[in-house]
Amino acid sequence: MSALEKKWTLGLMSGTSIDGIDVAALHTDGEQSIAYGPTLFVPYENTFKQRIKSILGSTERNSSIDTIEKDLTNYHYKAVLSWLQENKFSSQDIDLIGFHGHTILHRSPKKYSPGRTWQIGNGQELADLLEIPVIGNLRENDIQHGGEGAPLVPIFHQTLCASLLKPVAIFNIGGIANITYVGEGQLIAFDTGPGNGLMDQSMEQHTGQFYDQDGSTARKGCVDSEWLKEQLQDPYFNIPPPKSLDRLDFNKLPTSLSLEDGMATLLSLTVESVAKSLMWVPIPPQLILIAGGGRR
Repeated sequence: MSALEKKWTLGLMSGTSIDGIDVAALHTDGEQSIAYGPTLFVPYENTFKQRIKSILGSTERNSSIDTIEKDLTNYHYKAVLSWLQENKFSSQDIDLIGFHGHTILHRSPKKYSPGRTWQIGNGQELADLLEIPVIGNLRENDIQHGGEGAPLVPIFHQTLCASLLKPVAIFNIGGIANITYVGEGQLIAFDTGPGNGLMDQSMEQHTGQFYDQDGSTARKGCVDSEWLKEQLQDPYFNIPPPKSLDRLDFNKLPTSLSLEDGMATLLSLTVESVAKSLMWVPIPPQLILIAGGGRR
């Protein structure tokens, strides 16, 4: 792509929180010039969320996964159509789509040999339906080339921080939390630990709600310091970066506690693991930015 030639691109993301699809547009030359276009969030129906959850951790393809994959692809197709219609774009206006799919299995090369990541979603089918070029298999390709399976966000963060005083740390808190550290000529990125995935799971089990609105439940609770201390002994925190996590790598809930105390404790686990990640950066950041749904 020419540095002077700007293209309209759409990014499609279905993250570990399993809440829906984010559609985001950029008008960019792919190097330095970035203009933000409209965004759209399309929530999953509750029954579809449960269907995705039912196949998390799968290692072999089967007919159930094939059916869910087809439905997931169709969800993304309809999300793009909605974005085009709402923003008065045609498919001919979009030069490229980046399609993440949805991760149902992730085995970090630091923990497994060989490493493996599996995102369901048929990029070719999506391209055929929309008649727009689609790039997919982003994470699988990264692992095949020696990465940890999350190749794009750190590079984008580095571009966004070009004019800021270095070093900068960006924490993205989704179902899993991660850090991008941008120094002068340095780029460090890895998963820090749990984000809001365990908190969302606890809320759903106890109340049927899918997240803790404004952290109101966690605010009412008290932290169980012993349970928290035990979780922070997990060997993952002592593995040097780069490193990455599967949604199921941290899956223990403080079941003996009340909902409020459990939520406060899980929140502290996210906070403490995010803080511990800074032990791996060479110089403390001048600026810390918080992104993702967990920022709320």
